[in-house]
Formats: sequence, C-alpha cells, structure tokens
Amino acid sequence: MNPIPVKLYSDFICPYCFIGERVIEQLSAKFPIDIEWTGYEIHPEIPYGGMSLHSFGGDFMDGLWQRIAPLAESYGVKIDRPSVVANTHLALEGAEFAREAGKEALAKYRRGVFDAYFLEGKDIGDHAVLTEIAGKAGLERAAFSKALDEGTFFDKVQDNREEALDNLVTGVPTTVIFGARIIGAQSPQVFEQAFERALEGKLAPAE
Repeated sequence: MNPIPVKLYSDFICPYCFIGERVIEQLSAKFPIDIEWTGYEIHPEIPYGGMSLHSFGGDFMDGLWQRIAPLAESYGVKIDRPSVVANTHLALEGAEFAREAGKEALAKYRRGVFDAYFLEGKDIGDHAVLTEIAGKAGLERAAFSKALDEGTFFDKVQDNREEALDNLVTGVPTTVIFGARIIGAQSPQVFEQAFERALEGKLAPAE
C-alpha cells in the first residue's frame, strides 16, 4: 500500500496546529501517512523574547482559549494555555536543521517543541530551550546550537513563508492531501474520511 502524501503547513505557537498534528499522529497508526511538514511563521512581528498573551490579544485571547480547551478535550488531546506568545523563527530554524537528519528526527523535534510550549510552559523562542529539545530528539547539540547562532537556516524559514503565501496558504494548520485542503484543527473523523478517500483513489494527484 502506497503511503498517503500529506503536506502540512504549521507553526509552533498555533494551538490549532498542536491539536491538528496530534490528531494526525493518532491516525498514523491506522493509515500509511507520509508527512511533508513546512514551517510557516504566522507572526514574524512578535519580538524575540515574546510577549504576554494579554499584550498580544487581550480579551480576544481569553475567548479563544475558552474555545480551544474543550475542542482539544473532545479530540482526546491535552493542552495547557501558555503565558507567553513566543517568536518562533528560531524554533523553525531548528526544524530545518532537524529535517536534514531525516523525517523521524524532524518529527521528534516537532513534538518536543510543541510539548515544551503547550504542555510544559517553556519559552520556545529561547536558544537554550531549543537546544535541549534538539538533544532529546537525538540531534547533535553543539551543531544545532551553532546553526542557530550563525543563522544557517534563517533564509529558509523566510522562503517557507513565501512558498506558503504563493500557494495561497493564509492560515495554519493547512493540510493538503492530493490537492484537497483541510483548514484548521478538524475532527479525527474529517481526517479519517479524507485518508479513506485517498486510499480508495477518490483523492488522487491531478494529471
């Protein structure tokens, strides 16, 4: 059975990305999914060091999290509200470093960053925090740290954002399966139906 190609645009500070990736991860035990993950920095204007949730969105963020918590629970996903909105450029640079070590390394790094932010309350804009995550994902810490220091993948993160915009991706998470788009953190049933259609040949590459 050929794997289902899944193109996923995502950013580490987006709670819907965290939820959506967990849902897809759960379904990967049932479906042969091949994820091509692209980091898409949704708020490059956030300063390094981040900003408080209230400063970022005020009452809007309070209302948003009142919706997110029950949504995550209904999908069987645990999530905690962070206190800081982090700048994700460094974390996304780290993802590009991890990508060079293979898909498994990238998946471990992604999970580590998401867990650090949405479960452990850590600042994922912090160099030391990211280096620790990289080490736990099996990446060489010194090389990872050097890549962040030197901005080895700075331009790649910018390029990924431009690619997303060129493909008319205006929000995250956006999941593309054979050209069919699933926007947002949809239910497991929505993704399951899409994967079943792909396996049945009802979603197929355009000729």
